[in-house]
Order: sequence, then structure tokens, then C-alpha cells
Amino acid sequence: MFFKQFRTLSLQKNITLILKSRIKNFQSGKVNSIGVIFDYDAYYDYDFFRNLIKDLGVMDTKVRFIAKVDLEKNKPNSWDSFFSLDNFDWLGRPKSVEIEEFVEQPFDVLISYYKTNQLELNLVTARSKANFKIGIYQRRFAFTRFNH
Repeated sequence: MFFKQFRTLSLQKNITLILKSRIKNFQSGKVNSIGVIFDYDAYYDYDFFRNLIKDLGVMDTKVRFIAKVDLEKNKPNSWDSFFSLDNFDWLGRPKSVEIEEFVEQPFDVLISYYKTNQLELNLVTARSKANFKIGIYQRRFAFTRFNH
């Protein structure tokens, strides 16, 4: 119990530090690559995301997905990458190669798709090197422009 609370506080501290140190340097241009981060338990319709990306005219090879699952054992085989709370150490740092590879990708657009405020999803979104980040929160769209 204590470690879970400590990890939660560490995740929040990491998010705050990342957001304070970000450099706002938006690059405009054609969208060639897209990253999608989402909560698998709330959105598991793969076709929804594929159709969204197809409508934007981005090639499938330039799209990368990562989903948060509640338990590692529940992860399906149809998505690129997964992570859970277990993929963060007790200091709130990611300890998954999949998370590191995803956040290091310099996507033109990152779509963060989750209804509820979840620290793990927020941390991966904040750490992403995406040029333009789009997300929903409480069924309202939020647009942020910043580059790390």
C-alpha cells in the first residue's frame, strides 16, 4: 500500500517536472507520422483508430499504438505495445522498453485518447517527443502545441 502511494506521488512529480521543463517550439507541416496512446479498458475498438488514421491519409507504417492495460495478463495481441502500472518503478520511472521506444519517437501528432485522468497515461503523454499533442479529457477535446 505504501509503495503504491509513493509510486503515485512519484508519477505526479515526474509529470510536473516534465511539463515545467518543456520547450514550446511547434513545427507546422504535413502530418506524416502519428502516435496513439489510449486506455485499452475504455477504448478497445481497433477499427475506430485505424479508420481515424486512414481518414487523415497517413500510411499504416507511420502509425504506432501503445495501450495501457490494468493487468499485464489481460493484454490482447492486436496492438503494437502495452504497459501497466507494473511497468513503472517505485520512483515512478518507466522500466519498459516499449514505453521508452514510444516516447522517443518524434511523431508529428500524438493522440492521447482516455476519458479519466490517469497518471501513467499522463506521464507517457508528457514524456513523448511528439510535435503536436491532441487529447480528450472528460469528453472535451484539448489541443496542446509543444515540442520537447
